[in-house]
Amino acid sequence: MKGIVRKVREVEALDQWVGLAVARAEEGVIKAHVDNAAMFAAILEGHATLSEAVDDYLELMRVAGARAQSVHQRTMARLAELHLPGKGDEEE
Repeated sequence: MKGIVRKVREVEALDQWVGLAVARAEEGVIKAHVDNAAMFAAILEGHATLSEAVDDYLELMRVAGARAQSVHQRTMARLAELHLPGKGDEEE
């Protein structure tokens, strides 16, 4: 019985490590897409809205579902930092 309990704990520990590794890898993939989508939007500036450019990038790269939503949101937030006045830039 103790052997089974130990084996279950080992499997649970391995599952946790795998889950953490997958999460870290997914964040890297999303970051790379955000970097690329922001660059794509900069290249298309004047030819498409920022949102359209990001959507075009996602479609061309076949990024879909929750990953696409995350990339779109993070890219638009990054672009907002470049295109909107900062919190300290507002007139009083």
